[in-house]
Formats: sequence, structure tokens, C-alpha cells
Amino acid sequence: MTRARCRKGFDTLADSLLTNEHFFGAFDHFSVGLAIVSPDGRWLRVNPAFCAMLGYSEDELRQMTFVDVSHPDDVGVSITRDCELLGGDKVSYQLRKRYLRKDGGVVWALVNASLVRGADGRPSHFVAQILDVTAQHRAEEALRESEERYRELFESASDMIQVTDATGRFLLVNRAWRDKLGYSPEEISRLRLPDVLHPEHRDRCMQAWERLLANDPCGTIETPFVARDGRTIVTEGKVSCSRPDASTAIVRGIFRDITERRLFEELLDEYRRDLEETNRKLAEANARLELLATTDPLTGLNNRLVFQHRLEDEFQRTCRYGVPLSLALLDVDRFKSFNDTYGHPAGDAVLVEVGRLLRQTARITDLVARFGGEEFAILLPNTPIEGAIQLGERFRRVIETATWRHRPVTISVGLAAATPEMKESEALVSAADAALYRAKQLGRNRVDWAGGDELSDTVLMLRSTQS
Repeated sequence: MTRARCRKGFDTLADSLLTNEHFFGAFDHFSVGLAIVSPDGRWLRVNPAFCAMLGYSEDELRQMTFVDVSHPDDVGVSITRDCELLGGDKVSYQLRKRYLRKDGGVVWALVNASLVRGADGRPSHFVAQILDVTAQHRAEEALRESEERYRELFESASDMIQVTDATGRFLLVNRAWRDKLGYSPEEISRLRLPDVLHPEHRDRCMQAWERLLANDPCGTIETPFVARDGRTIVTEGKVSCSRPDASTAIVRGIFRDITERRLFEELLDEYRRDLEETNRKLAEANARLELLATTDPLTGLNNRLVFQHRLEDEFQRTCRYGVPLSLALLDVDRFKSFNDTYGHPAGDAVLVEVGRLLRQTARITDLVARFGGEEFAILLPNTPIEGAIQLGERFRRVIETATWRHRPVTISVGLAAATPEMKESEALVSAADAALYRAKQLGRNRVDWAGGDELSDTVLMLRSTQS
């Protein structure tokens, strides 16, 4: 039963309240609290619903006044309203107040009270309808507290928050929004969203706005605002649209000021570009330095430093795993007399061509290097002395049969293979150098090798072919 219907019932039955048996039958079965109170505040009669509301029996309540079960803070207003009825100023009143339960709990109630007078016009008793609204009151309090917390969070948020309608009119903005852009509440009430957007980005932002109103989410967007003093505030945020009803659209936006971050990113991008250019130039310089450090400037072959490192690596591998390793040392025959006759530029040209032919003839696994002056070295990994002799002959013939401008050019070749007796790589170099010396002593333009007396018939046949 609603409060309006209950109150209407009491207004109709007030005059016959104490004598109407039918009324008291309904009185006791009312689901809402009902009470009859004397002018001095004593409970004359209460129904079971009211007793259950406060946790007292009817007999207990009859020994008390309404003051005894009312919250101290609400007693004064209750007495004031009763006095207004007794004085004839009003015929009824409605009041929200607190009652104290027997167990100490508090009940919020909505009280509708009216005064019944006797035939002589004197006050007879109050009739009160008491509706328990504790749950409603708690919900209202929770809603109020929630709204207060929301308002506090809304105002204290560090991000810029705005609420607009479908036309872009600002309905609500928080303190951060006002502080960042510098507009007063009066100015904001006259603004529309396009008024605070940066002109260069206004069309793009409004296009996203239109898509949002058409239920097309726009995700995270970057929005440059223009402050009242003309500064550009770059923000990043999200915008959402809701529709409380079919004809109304509410657009909410939360934006974070990224102006400093964007400036920093621009500086960082500039720094990164400068760094990349510097690194590119440094890489080119390092490449040139490495080329200078590892390449013979005249012939373009590996220099002696690279040869020494590779020789040491291959020699250690041979010592550890027993794989074969050979070395060829080559010397241009009578190069000094060539220089004396044709000049150093012509001699340099010969060295360049010899280097080119050797590199062209060598295998991909071989290392060709300029050893010094007119001498070259070719490191032959995984190659026993028999294979080295064949390669040495190939190098010699390539040089001998090439076309030369001034006079024929030949080379002498000394070969050596690593043996278990060799404890360091320098021994291999010394053996190849000794073989080269013998080749030159025996007439030049020939191949000689260390340990010739112990070689196989195939190698001996190659040596006889040279003789």
C-alpha cells in the first residue's frame, strides 16, 4: 500500500477511529506501522507492524512516550510539528525522522500524522502512519556520497575532463580543464568545442567527433587545444558518446596534457636523426679505418697483420684437430732490376697485377696477402703439401703466361706444410721462406718446398717436370 493511500485512509476514518471495530480490525493487519498517540505523547495503541519495526511489544510501548523511542536530534522537530497541529495551524504533516529500536539500531521512517478532535473541538489524539524507509534512506545516502565522491574526483582529477552535448556546447568541465586552458566559467558557457580546437587540426578533430556521434568509436586521439592566451596544449585521450534518450547525445572526453612529452619527442627525434647521421659517418670512418688497417693500400690484398692473425688461427686449429695446413711464399723475380729499368710506377703496376692474378687464381678458402715489398703469401687451409705443390705450379704458370707491358714477369714459389714438430706458426713461415730461397737459388721461376726428399712419387714427378 502506498503512503498516499494510507494517508487518505486516515483522513477519512479519523473521526471514528476509537469506536470503529472494523477500523481496528484493519489497523492490526496493516503492513505499515500505525499508531494512536495521546496529545501528551503517550502511545495509546500501536499495530504489530510498528512493534516489529522498533522491536518492542505493544505493552512496552504503552509505558513509553514517542520521545523515548525518537532519536534525540529529531525530538525537537517532532514536537514542533505536533504543536502546529494542536494550535490549529495545520491539520496534518509529513516528516522524515529517526526512531531508536530496542536493540539500539536506528530506523529511518516517513511519518504522516494528523490530529483528531472531539465533538467539543478539543484535541483527542494523533493518528500516525509510520513507513520504514531505512533502505531507501541508505540508498539515497549512498547515492549522495557517490555523487560527492564523483564530484570530488571529477574536480581533483589531473586529466582534463569535459562533457558536451551533440552541438559541442560545454555542459561540464573540471578544474584541470579550466586551469590548462584559462577560461572562466562564464566564458566556457559561451564556447563550443570548435572554439578551443587548434585551427590546423580542427577539421580532423571534428570529423572524428561526427564519427563518434554516428556510433563509430574513435579510440585514443591526439587533440591540440588552444588556451585563452594563445598557447597550444597538445593532449591525448579518449572520447565516448552516450544517449540518455533517443534524441539526446552526451559526449564525454578525458584528455592528458602531453605538450611537454610531444616537445621532448620532437627533440628526441631530432637528436635521433643527428645521432643516426653521426653513426653513419662514424661507421663509414670505421670502415675506412678497418680497410686501412687490414688492406694493403697498393694491391688491395690483405696486409701482413691480417695474414699473421689468420695464420695463427689456422695453425692452432691444425695443432688441435690435425687438419692439414700449407703456406706459399711468392717473390717476383728480379724485381729490383725491373724498378731500376722501368721506374717505380711501372713496378707498382706489376705488383698490382700480380696481386690481382693471385687472388683470381686462389680458392675461396685461401688467404692471399702482400707479405712485404715484392713478396706475397698465400695461406692454404685444409691443404697437404701435395695439393700445395699443384696450387704453387698454378700460380707460377698464371704469372708466367700473363701479358706484360715491358717484359715477361715470373715468380718463385716456396711451399711448406705444417708438421707435428712445429710448435709455433713462425716455424711454418721459416720453412716456406727457406723453400723460396732455394727456388731462387736454383734459377727462379720455379716451385720448391720443404721436405722434398721425403715426398711421394707424384710430388717428385712434379719436381722433375719443373727441372
